[in-house]
Amino acid sequence: MVKKWGGLEYFKFAVYIIMPISCSLYILDNDRLNNLIKKYQFVVYPPELHAPEDVKNMIREAAIKREQRLAANQGIEEQMQQQREEKHQQFLNRYQIRKEQDKIVAQKTNEKQQQQQQ
Repeated sequence: MVKKWGGLEYFKFAVYIIMPISCSLYILDNDRLNNLIKKYQFVVYPPELHAPEDVKNMIREAAIKREQRLAANQGIEEQMQQQREEKHQQFLNRYQIRKEQDKIVAQKTNEKQQQQQQ
């Protein structure tokens, strides 16, 4: 038995192999690829707002401002700590005065009770 030459099958196989390769080679040429990219811009990126040097300067300025804020906050924290200590001291003074007053009141009531018993 003699096989027939499957010319159509070979032709289809050649087209399936050659078409993607030839299209890739055609499109991936640098000039054509650049033209296609320029023609069909799917993503349009905005222009840069700041140059890299400007960004570095902004970062430095932000760091300086942050240090100034921290220094100011440190001063405020120290003031608050002093105020807390003063209030605590005032509380202790009031507590001691109240304690002394309670002792005086207790002594007077004891004296009155002793006088009434006599």
